Amino acid sequence: MKVEKIYPSQRLTNPKFLTSRLLWPFYPTQKKARTAMRNAPTVFLVTGQSAQLFVAVQTQKRVWRVTNVLAPQTATLSWRKILQLVETAARQKFVTQLTIELTAPHELAAWFKRHGYQQTTDGFSKKLAYHTGLVLGGGGAHGAYQIGAWQALQEKAIPFDLIAGTSVGALNGALIAQNDVAAARALWEKIETSQVLAFTYQQLDDADFSAQLDLLRNFITTALRTGGLSTEPLRELLASQIDFTALQSGIPLAIVTTRVPSFTEVIVQLNHEPPAKMIDWLLASSAFFPLMAVEKIADAYYVDGGYRNNLPQDVALKAGATELITLDIHGPGIDRKVTVPDEIAQNLWKTNWNLGDLLLFQTSRCQGNLTLGYLETKRQLEDLPGTWYTFTSETELRQLSARLIRYLQARLPITLETLQASSSAPLELICLPLLEQWGRWLKVSPLQPYSVAEFTAELFAQLKSTQPQPGPWTVQEQWQTYWQSHNFFSDYQQVTRLVAALKQQTDRPTSRRLPKLQLLAWCLIFLQEE
Repeated sequence: MKVEKIYPSQRLTNPKFLTSRLLWPFYPTQKKARTAMRNAPTVFLVTGQSAQLFVAVQTQKRVWRVTNVLAPQTATLSWRKILQLVETAARQKFVTQLTIELTAPHELAAWFKRHGYQQTTDGFSKKLAYHTGLVLGGGGAHGAYQIGAWQALQEKAIPFDLIAGTSVGALNGALIAQNDVAAARALWEKIETSQVLAFTYQQLDDADFSAQLDLLRNFITTALRTGGLSTEPLRELLASQIDFTALQSGIPLAIVTTRVPSFTEVIVQLNHEPPAKMIDWLLASSAFFPLMAVEKIADAYYVDGGYRNNLPQDVALKAGATELITLDIHGPGIDRKVTVPDEIAQNLWKTNWNLGDLLLFQTSRCQGNLTLGYLETKRQLEDLPGTWYTFTSETELRQLSARLIRYLQARLPITLETLQASSSAPLELICLPLLEQWGRWLKVSPLQPYSVAEFTAELFAQLKSTQPQPGPWTVQEQWQTYWQSHNFFSDYQQVTRLVAALKQQTDRPTSRRLPKLQLLAWCLIFLQEE
């Protein structure tokens, strides 16, 4: 299920919204219901497998007061389906109490009571029950991101009742099941490749493209020549970090590994294993053969669980989870297709950023991924706004967007409808994707929250700088930067030429859409003139 906020500018142009119909008797007429929904401060578009709803809510902390529900004209929905979609959307936003604010006729009132609601002076109220599963995907050295995300979930007091993990997700699952976020952070803040694999390397923070390629070539050659790098250093590290007693009595943890040569999936309930076997199974789940050695347990051999199920959502569902928080960290392997029914609240979170090399555990990169996981989870929890970057205030972004719209309308024969058609963002936040695109081009760090003034100041500092940004950068990141800077036809090069041209003369759009690159150019000129 998808739950997304719909801003007023989007409501005015959404054809399904404009023809939507009232489902429950919140208002006496369809017209009054649509007018009220159009003016509501917060509206979510809830999209299930076969149905959509527009839901107006008043929110306070983790309480929802539903004041209106509309559906597209063609939708055929039962009362039960409507309630299921509304409740699942609320649980997906971690709401603890849900109130449906309406005065219902006797038949509908009795129906609400049969479904666990208490009638109050405001309508019908219910405390929502949770049985949340935390799903941790594989991804090697990217794993620090998951611990940063866990810290943000802890601060928000969002608990979970079971964990399912693969590969590094299994290792992190063991750390999380012990419920010691400080110890987990300390491990990832200091980790190096030599603590995980029998392989040493020169620090790469300042290494150039050629040095990175040489290291990767040496890493792969050594691993293949030895039949997989030994994980004895990781065994020692886990032995020093795992509290076996806490793990046995902690949150239920299921981990995935792959038995070879049959390549069958094996699911292990780690809490039920004796301490002597726990580390064996954790190593079996994360044995990324042929770069890492195969793990032998009893008379069988095991390799990374990602070869069969890198994102074990199905494992959590089979264990009875009614909500899923899934942290996907871009690991290799098979992400099994799992159809999540509408009654399951699902938050599938993954970063847009490159998290670094998979098997090279660079301390500075892991520290950065801890911060990134924390900030991006704060955004997912709607504590802070942003898509690629984290900002401190949505109000500032709205104010900047309003000024940008006035600036463009003063210089171009352009309507609000044209601007809305030219951007994937609502008009209220039209500046956000433009700022973030410039930030990505100019290598502004995503590892801190910014006010609008701080972010624009950083943009201009990077525009003036001739020094390369400090790393560490992967081979892929270095190649992308080179392409952007040296290719005449890259978007960045085209926009920088447009900026110079637009400062000389005003280009007038000739269609209903303002080209994206031109909008980016105008945004930079606007920021410079501000």
